[in-house]
Amino acid sequence: MGTNDYILILVALFFSYLLLAIHYEEKRMTDRRKVNLGPPNGIERRSGKDRRRDSLMNYLMWVLRSQLKRLVGLVKPKSSSGR
Repeated sequence: MGTNDYILILVALFFSYLLLAIHYEEKRMTDRRKVNLGPPNGIERRSGKDRRRDSLMNYLMWVLRSQLKRLVGLVKPKSSSGR
């Protein structure tokens, strides 16, 4: 077998793998629609009130408060326990 034959085999394997991946993705999508599983894992699920729906000012204040709390937590010295 020559180099061209090996290249043709690799190209055929690549496209067969691509078609198999497309088939599995379509199967996964149709299964998800039937069962109605919702969003996949890893997506943040918020609890409580969504602050973005109130107003732009409330959302900006919430962002500012959360950033200040984060910065204060970084600056605040950690207490030494008994040393």
